Amino acid sequence: MSKIHNVRYWLLLVGFVLCIIASPIGAAETNDIFQKVRAINPSLPAEQLSLSNWTVRESALGPQRQQELRPITAATIVKLDTTYYVEEKQTSRWLVGNLVGGQPQTIECGQSFTNLSALLDATAFAPLPKPPNGFALREIVRLPNHPSRLASNGQGKILYVLCVNGDVWRVDLTDNGIKQILHGDQYLDRKLGSPALTGMVLDSQNRLYLVANQHDDAVNPIRNNVTIFRTTAQHEGDPANPKPWLKTSYPFGIGPFNHGVGHIAFGPDGFLYVNSGSRSDGNETGDDDHYSKEGETPLTACIWRLDPHRKSQPMIEVYARGLRNAYGFAWNSHGEMFATDNGPNADPPEELNHIIAGKHYGFPYRFSNWTEKPYPYTPNPPAGFEFVPPVANLGPAGGYHNKPYFTFDPHSSPSGIVFLGEDFPPAYRNTFLVARFGNLLECNRDVGFDILQGELRKNKRGDYEAHFKTFLAPIARPVDLHLSGKGKVYICEYSRQIQNKGYNGMLPGRILELIAR
Repeated sequence: MSKIHNVRYWLLLVGFVLCIIASPIGAAETNDIFQKVRAINPSLPAEQLSLSNWTVRESALGPQRQQELRPITAATIVKLDTTYYVEEKQTSRWLVGNLVGGQPQTIECGQSFTNLSALLDATAFAPLPKPPNGFALREIVRLPNHPSRLASNGQGKILYVLCVNGDVWRVDLTDNGIKQILHGDQYLDRKLGSPALTGMVLDSQNRLYLVANQHDDAVNPIRNNVTIFRTTAQHEGDPANPKPWLKTSYPFGIGPFNHGVGHIAFGPDGFLYVNSGSRSDGNETGDDDHYSKEGETPLTACIWRLDPHRKSQPMIEVYARGLRNAYGFAWNSHGEMFATDNGPNADPPEELNHIIAGKHYGFPYRFSNWTEKPYPYTPNPPAGFEFVPPVANLGPAGGYHNKPYFTFDPHSSPSGIVFLGEDFPPAYRNTFLVARFGNLLECNRDVGFDILQGELRKNKRGDYEAHFKTFLAPIARPVDLHLSGKGKVYICEYSRQIQNKGYNGMLPGRILELIAR
């Protein structure tokens, strides 16, 4: 055999041996990644998918800070039950998403992590904080998708959980059993963009109202289509078959500030009250011709009132205006309404407002008790315009610094709110609990991630003031509070973060039960 043939022989032999050695290593690495992702929730069925025939898209902020879909080339796809974990080939980022309704083998991801370690770090649930004296706290259930609202008949036996994607889960509070009763992709409009559902309430006829926002980019300017669904049937004792009850639309928001229509609740008068958030941060016009530059519309930055006795398409009555995003509201024992309100990217305090029919609460002309303009484009109010100031916080918590504060730390994102009645210990009766989602912007220190207790009283002028103290902390991104059963508060944790972790994604949270002993 010639030397050349000998060299070729040995090169082929060495290559063959290296292939034999390398293959198990690659397979071992792949299996190791699969096992690490599977450990996120070992109780769920897991499968590593072939990369062929899968389309993966990421929903992310584009150059104009508008949501846009970007194609992703996957290196790994792992399916845990109905959730998909995708490793991006070019960057080793990990993305988390779900199937797109009506589009088989298409995954849309809304959460991203810099690497696998960041993803795995985000999977951990924080230990439960110590509850106040006289209360017990326990975990009820963990959710497969991001929960946004809670509803029940108030009896403390069954709890309904709405997820942002439109899914609704039934939680049996006697044994913590969970069952999906509504699938968002079965009742939402598949022709429209990704859904955002942040409003749900149950009526006395066991009907659920569900508030959905979906963008329509087939028109210019792009619009936000709002549908309030009402269930029309019962299945095994649960609400079923949601159908559109109210439909309307307005121009989609500027940048990431399409707050949408969200919280819905029955008032003492039997009417439905609905938050319609702003479509801007502070009335900016934006510079993308696909989005309207008109600022707020007659249907945004306000609270609606609707007649639930109408079979369909009730008239939208604007109950109060000037509210940037009244994410939660509740009524005290006198039937007076109070609403949390999220502030802008500038740094005025977040607000708690005493809502009175026909009044204006400042947005976009004024924020908190500021007299200066936060932005160059902040408009001047009409001559003689009167605003209702927020509730003054007299401390000791929530942002108070030795003088009245209107009302909470900037960017603390006040969300759900409930009023505690006679079912609770004397020290808590006739007070409000306010959840604070926590800052999404990077601040000098994290704020929120807690629940505050507020005692409200009128001053000599007849305006409400409040003493706020920390009730429960830290709480992972609390987005809603709900009363059901004697002395029980249910806490909806949107995700698992008890601190701001920059631009890494957030995984779905859980439901906690706080019960007075």
